[in-house]
Amino acid sequence: MLERLIENWLDSAGERSYQRCFCQMLVGQEYRIVHNTEHTPLEHGKDVIAVSPCGKVVGFQLKGNPGKSLKPSQFHEIRGQLEQLATYTLGIPGYERKIPDECYLVTNGEIDEAVSAELQHLNGALESRGHPPEKIKTITRGTLLSWANSLGLSLWPSEIEDFGNLIELLNRAGNEIFPADVFDPLLRHTLRMHETLKASELRRRITSAAVMTAVALHSFSRRKNYFAEITAWTLFATYAIAACEKNSLDFKKNAAEAVLTARGAIRGLVGQLCDEIPERGILSEGDPFSEFAFYRPRALLIYALMGIYWMWSDAEGWNEPKHKAVVEGLIPENLPPQSLWGEGAIPHLLAFTWYQKRIAASPAQDEFVAAVLRDILRNKLGPAGHLPSPYYGIEDVVRHTYLKILGCDDPFEGDGFEGTSYICESLMMYLVRANLKERCKELWPDFTRINHERVVPDEAWRFALYRTGEGATNATNIYPSTMQWRDLQKLCAEQGGADIPEALKADPILLLLFVTIFPFRASFSAVKFLHKTFDVPTATTPG
Repeated sequence: MLERLIENWLDSAGERSYQRCFCQMLVGQEYRIVHNTEHTPLEHGKDVIAVSPCGKVVGFQLKGNPGKSLKPSQFHEIRGQLEQLATYTLGIPGYERKIPDECYLVTNGEIDEAVSAELQHLNGALESRGHPPEKIKTITRGTLLSWANSLGLSLWPSEIEDFGNLIELLNRAGNEIFPADVFDPLLRHTLRMHETLKASELRRRITSAAVMTAVALHSFSRRKNYFAEITAWTLFATYAIAACEKNSLDFKKNAAEAVLTARGAIRGLVGQLCDEIPERGILSEGDPFSEFAFYRPRALLIYALMGIYWMWSDAEGWNEPKHKAVVEGLIPENLPPQSLWGEGAIPHLLAFTWYQKRIAASPAQDEFVAAVLRDILRNKLGPAGHLPSPYYGIEDVVRHTYLKILGCDDPFEGDGFEGTSYICESLMMYLVRANLKERCKELWPDFTRINHERVVPDEAWRFALYRTGEGATNATNIYPSTMQWRDLQKLCAEQGGADIPEALKADPILLLLFVTIFPFRASFSAVKFLHKTFDVPTATTPG
């Protein structure tokens, strides 16, 4: 049955979705990816360049042809790209003057006999020009299926519940929020988070989890649900990091290549989201009138993702230079009213603010954070309508708000949010580090009337999971009615991130993306670490 799932996926997967899986399968065979493009203008016939375990530089040109044979007319479209791949120097940093030692035409379909003949003629022409015989080889559906079975399928969890979860993901419409709660046990069981693994076994299981991620995303990839794909690949990356730390294994030796490949896929997907926004012209999905309750929260999330994309590209270079102007034109200087739908919106607000500070730092941005903290405190101490914790998403908020109209169960039933907060500590820390002493003094009386909740993982690797389960401590912090400014500054100056895996702290962009997608991971410790990394100090008047 699992073999049939793999076949069905491969026979209907688009070129971009199977390219991500293909790269992970190369990593599973100990290749090192040095170039991976998802069809940017700089492609020039080389989708993937990798270094083999024996040190050969290998080029791969991918052609999406699911369930069909590659015909001569299709081959003629890419013949020039194949010839460039086989004969041109790469121009990639570190390989500027290198011509690939081996080249492959890769298709998730089959190759027509006439195409095989034309490929032989092309190889003959290349050999006559001094290139090795059979310079361009092929990888087809059969080889990809064999790789998927050997590198992934044999290690997938086979319990009935896990199989049911995979089937549920494949049967999703694909246009909804990615169900991380369904995907989580599949990753946990594939990576054997309940066991101790040796390095060789963990590497095999990381590749298995990557193949499973690509397959599980099938419905979402077909609907071009980029945020769902970003969510799943982010989870794959953080779980691979968690598995290394849990097993006390060297991340760079055992998971770095797989995570780097997933990271590249995520960046490409955010870039595709950036391309889509100008085409749609609006920030809603479907009819904006029927989705009015989601418009502002979705807009805020998009602003946060685009802000992260800008900071990411500013630090590592723009793969698509035109995206810089798109992002800067999309993100407004100020957010519209009623953007604060719950504590789950705070990581989005912070990403938005840190982006704005990179564009044009101003004291107004710190004052905006002070106003947000003021509004949350008033809400938490008010008589009704308290903002939910970050463990509730916008869909839960909408169901609760329109309970009578929708006729559904109340997702908040049994939970009260009065006088408690998971995020106010982080906002106060932000203001203290910004040296807004007078604002902190004004807010302090209400701040001390709030119970500040924390979820602290018992072990750092658990932070990188969707849920820590029972492996975490729930703590409540209550601040005194008076506190010396210097003591508060000292507390807020402490380095955060003690309960975060080292490899995740080494990649703050991935960490910021993780807490943006899963706001309940924006702990006091995590936000302190991210603030130190991303915040740009502004000139303020000391209180």
